[in-house]
Amino acid sequence: MSRHDLAWGGRTGGRLGAVEEAALLLSAAGTLVRDRLRRARPAVDLLVAEKPPDSAFARQCLVVAQERSGRVLLQHCLRTWLWADLLAQLDGIDADPELLYAACLLHDLGLVPADRSPRPSDVTAPACFAVEGAVEAHELARRAGYPRATELADAVALHLDVTVPLTDGAEAHLLHAGASLDVLAVGLARMPSRTRATVLARHPRDGLVATLVPLMGEQAACRPRSRLGVMQRRLGFTDRLTVADTRFCS
Repeated sequence: MSRHDLAWGGRTGGRLGAVEEAALLLSAAGTLVRDRLRRARPAVDLLVAEKPPDSAFARQCLVVAQERSGRVLLQHCLRTWLWADLLAQLDGIDADPELLYAACLLHDLGLVPADRSPRPSDVTAPACFAVEGAVEAHELARRAGYPRATELADAVALHLDVTVPLTDGAEAHLLHAGASLDVLAVGLARMPSRTRATVLARHPRDGLVATLVPLMGEQAACRPRSRLGVMQRRLGFTDRLTVADTRFCS
């Protein structure tokens, strides 16, 4: 499957070709099967991070997320970070804490763009919210002098893929896994009950589905060739959000 990173977004605007669409759907089918076969929750509780990385750039990313995301999406971004960090513990993955935190906070910037004016019709103009968010995250990082701007942007752009292997970067892999767990409950069975309760108590899920469904539905409708557009049209993506949400209550 193609690597849907920042460079790919620059070439295509985030639009999938027919071959890429078929590959995405095949990958989605495999992911659903693998998640059903995942092992049960481990008995030992995991260490839930108490504080985010203490750096000027991390603090700047939090400010941007607070200003743009609103309460519900901000809680989603913070849960995504905690899930990602916990999955790193489970799988023994060594990630850069600052980059992982920044990527998790900024991964949904494109869902709530600062500029909602009509987009140009040029084929390379962003036609995918993850690509749009990646471009903005890249510019934010460059202005701040953050040295891993491209890796940050790649992680944001890639997070809508069905799978993001470790070869695409530990932080991109963990962002995708954390976001997938929070939105679609993929990998939820791996989380110990007490650990899961700690994360949800700190950053509650209330309002998540009611907020995400219309935002993602709008994105899918106006950007039908994006990854989200294809998954909505062919897989009923937003319906899966509602089903997944019930798993957090079980």
